[in-house]
Amino acid sequence: MDNAKDKPASDISEPARQRQSKSMVIHVVALSLTKTADGLVDPKLTLTWLLGALGAPAAMVAWLVPIRESLSLLPQMFVASRMRKHAIRKTFWSAGSLLQGLAVLAIGIVALSCKGILAGGLILALLALFSLARGVCSVAIKDVQGKTIAKSRRGKVSGLAASVGGVSLLVFGAALSLGLLDNAEQQLLGTLLIAGAGLWLLAAAIYQQLPELEGDVESGAQEHVDIRHAFRAALKMGKFRRFLLTRALLLSSALMTPFLVSLSFQSPHQLRTLGALLLASGLAGFISGPIWGHLADKSSRTVLYLAPLITAATGLGAWWFGVASSLGFALLIFTTNLAHAGIRLGRKTYVIDMANQHNRAVLVSLSNTLIGMMLLLAGALSALLASIIDTRWLVLGLSLIALLAAWSAWTMEEA
Repeated sequence: MDNAKDKPASDISEPARQRQSKSMVIHVVALSLTKTADGLVDPKLTLTWLLGALGAPAAMVAWLVPIRESLSLLPQMFVASRMRKHAIRKTFWSAGSLLQGLAVLAIGIVALSCKGILAGGLILALLALFSLARGVCSVAIKDVQGKTIAKSRRGKVSGLAASVGGVSLLVFGAALSLGLLDNAEQQLLGTLLIAGAGLWLLAAAIYQQLPELEGDVESGAQEHVDIRHAFRAALKMGKFRRFLLTRALLLSSALMTPFLVSLSFQSPHQLRTLGALLLASGLAGFISGPIWGHLADKSSRTVLYLAPLITAATGLGAWWFGVASSLGFALLIFTTNLAHAGIRLGRKTYVIDMANQHNRAVLVSLSNTLIGMMLLLAGALSALLASIIDTRWLVLGLSLIALLAAWSAWTMEEA
């Protein structure tokens, strides 16, 4: 990182290039903290376990992933239009991280003091607040990274942070798997959430030290960015339209994981099994970070077609062979998380590199808003299909969609 400022970076300003080394360090540290906390508060794993331990109805468990994913995407058009009127935007990320930390802190308190429907309702409401704050961070981080870190280094920064978060999950998952943490689920997970909240609060403070320079606010102040205008402007960009199509198809990766779990998971309330899942997830994050990050810096398009191929292969393997052992189940979780990490990093890097400082926040927020709507529709359709057909056939269908996503990414232009 110390030599980052010695390399050309024509897509950021000269003053930003001179401060790039410090910017990279702060981004890695802050993102490492939040990625670790994200892994500990995974709705597909930790929060699902928590609601089960608290005796919340199964219907509430079903809402965890839709609330987490869609509410972090849908409000981003509004956030972007407000953010563009501010020359310094790092404060948006810090404020969002602060709110996430407070929401998770409250969830931890609920876990230690409530049970049943009351606990489930409070946790879902707090998760909604958490997700809205996460949406603010999502818009801000891409815009600020685009101003402070050169195009050829953004994937490396995200990849390194993902690896650090993966190591943290490896340690905790190993401790659970080996039975070193044998507290009651409610107390253990409540304490874990409170610790995770502290990571978000620390990250918020660290990110405020970022040497961000004032950016362009003229277009944000003079141009009223409403949804209709954003649609018209974006739809004129062929590359952006193709990116949206590819990203929509890539939703198959996020939607497949719960069905793989339901296909294979036999012990939903054993902490050692949770530990094995976290261990597999952490290992995937540790390995995927530097691999996908390095590849994304060379070609984010390549990441976007390789990762869904892994997703498709995983799903097709589960459909054809089934899962007969815990080792096979762990392999499924590992490969699914490995692929999904690549998809997330690849699409973030692609849209940042494709945009410029004048339209980056708008393109990111518009993309996320549209995908949030599609995620709600796809989730509803998947839930309906799950009630009438066998889960294995859903996995097969999502695997075929992942193959279409790989083909779509293969035929895209480079960012």
